[in-house]
Amino acid sequence: MIWGAFCGPTKSQIVYVPGRAKIDAATYIRTVLEPAPVPFWHQCREEYGWAIVQEDNAPGHKWYSNRYRALNGMETLELPAQ
Repeated sequence: MIWGAFCGPTKSQIVYVPGRAKIDAATYIRTVLEPAPVPFWHQCREEYGWAIVQEDNAPGHKWYSNRYRALNGMETLELPAQ
């Protein structure tokens, strides 16, 4: 899995998750959210004044990761699963 983000012309770092890795909410927070999207989201909020997170709503993005984003003040666009 590869994760990346953009906001206007600003691009995040790319996060690579090893093949066949089981991505539950805790792993998603530790390997994807903490190193890349959370700091990137804050950078975009500061630079543009507004940002929203859009994900594919896969099972690994649920429960703890939703709560983690809420703790960081990250607004999320709700989409149907996958």
